[in-house]
Amino acid sequence: MAENRTGRNIFAPKSVSELLSIKQQHPDTLLWAGGTALMRQQNIHPSFSKDIIQLSGIRELKKIRRTERYLEIGACVPIKKILNVGQHVLPFALSEALRSIAPPHIRNRATLGGNLCCRSRRLNTYSVLILMDAILEIRKSGKSRWVGLNRLFTRKGKDSIQDNEVVTRIRIPLNVWNLQYFTAVGDPFYDPFNAISFSLLMETHKGLISQVRFAVGNIGKTIVRSIDFESYLTEKKLKLRPKEIDNAVEYFKKAMEQTEVLTSFQKERTIRFILWFLHELRDYNLFTE
Repeated sequence: MAENRTGRNIFAPKSVSELLSIKQQHPDTLLWAGGTALMRQQNIHPSFSKDIIQLSGIRELKKIRRTERYLEIGACVPIKKILNVGQHVLPFALSEALRSIAPPHIRNRATLGGNLCCRSRRLNTYSVLILMDAILEIRKSGKSRWVGLNRLFTRKGKDSIQDNEVVTRIRIPLNVWNLQYFTAVGDPFYDPFNAISFSLLMETHKGLISQVRFAVGNIGKTIVRSIDFESYLTEKKLKLRPKEIDNAVEYFKKAMEQTEVLTSFQKERTIRFILWFLHELRDYNLFTE
């Protein structure tokens, strides 16, 4: 254990078991992996009032493993390493979300666990991984549990992680989606009222939409989805009729009105994106399957 210039203690565990023991004894400590989100929230000049647990020395949290069914990523794997190691196995939408995270030098330090567990806002990978049914391993001394990412935060943004718990792994199912798309505009830290992201997954078969999932992110402590929007498009032909496009847009408008988290600019951009995407489907080459 060391002490920083503010007089706060810095713990540097070398294993997960040591980390969990420290967290059990000092539940109010701040977990520090890449520290990029924390520093950006502090305007690049961090001034923390808590003791810190430095996670960089724990090799177990920096592993990537793949099976036939899922990709498993340690919470402290840097974004750049995920992109390099998983370039041939990463789902396309997730890869695009990871590439959209800050400049390359930030991706050298930023971690997937940090990106998902940011308490103040939902960052780029969050909405993509919710659509992909990602689950998280959450551990404390003597116990572990798996939690769906969609249950990590409540609707009001409160997380379900106890003070003595730590997120250690992210498991991503390797489902086959015919069409994946992700795009982000703006910076969720410095331009939260304009920043926005769109995540979309779709399965198609013989010119029909078998399943669709769509989420709007970068909007504070929540994301926006519409089950009615997704259900309406299911079993529709890829070559949507103009009336069907209008109906789908109306379903998502209702979802945006109910959440009240989007600015007028973000709502307008969301509608423009949906219209663009649904019109693009009319010429999508999977229509010729």
